[in-house]
Amino acid sequence: MRVLSLLAVMLLAWQGVQAQPSGAAGIALRFDREVLRVSMPWPGTLHRLADLARAGGVALRWRIAIERLRPWWMPDTEIGEIEITRTLMPDLLAGGWRIVESPSGVLWHEDTLREALMRLANLVAFPVLDRALLESGVHYRMRVEIEVHAGEAPSGWWTRLWVSPAFTTTVEFRAP
Repeated sequence: MRVLSLLAVMLLAWQGVQAQPSGAAGIALRFDREVLRVSMPWPGTLHRLADLARAGGVALRWRIAIERLRPWWMPDTEIGEIEITRTLMPDLLAGGWRIVESPSGVLWHEDTLREALMRLANLVAFPVLDRALLESGVHYRMRVEIEVHAGEAPSGWWTRLWVSPAFTTTVEFRAP
């Protein structure tokens, strides 16, 4: 009987933990008419990134996954996952710093390392998901992982096997 009581208490405690929204390290979600946008500042100091940039370059890989939350007896459903890689390198011809974002191919040029690091390390109103994929009133979880690489980031799905994220956070939200 004690074992059953203990299991019931553990189950209720687990459900209570799952129902609470997680701290999201500054993640801000904005629902536009057509897309879900995310803004997220770099979670730490920029000193390590600056040192890597001065040594030849630094790359950040952002992985953002969204899943629909279900009751505890049903598995959660993955809605989608995107991956953004931003690479910062010194621009030896023009001077300053060059940032390349892939897979979009967007290129930025910044005059100072501080400006370049701010552009590299902060997502601002970044479009993540088409709103048509979200149901109104349903609970979702967004998981954000950030990897830091010296130089260029390696490509290929197999890099997930040996590269661990420098930072991971989740945020739970309900679609309006």
